[in-house]
Amino acid sequence: MRSTYISERKFTYDNGKKTERHVLSTAHNQNTLRGFDVSKLSKGQITRIRNAWTKIQNQNWKLATKERKVMEAVGSPAKANFRTFKTANIKNFSL
Repeated sequence: MRSTYISERKFTYDNGKKTERHVLSTAHNQNTLRGFDVSKLSKGQITRIRNAWTKIQNQNWKLATKERKVMEAVGSPAKANFRTFKTANIKNFSL
């Protein structure tokens, strides 16, 4: 079984201009961090993303398939806010 958990990350992202980001991270390695940027979403929208992820996290699917299924279940808030961040530009991790 491929259990994939979603983790909450807060950091400063510096790609020319510094911005504070709050991300529900689905994957993180030495080069990239992928996930749903929830910096500008309401609590209800964040809860919908978390609940959709919880329903599928234990499915034996590829990570990209799980991310796509969450985007389909939640709709516009998840699709519009899914991002990939370069780890080299991430500063001041917290959480």
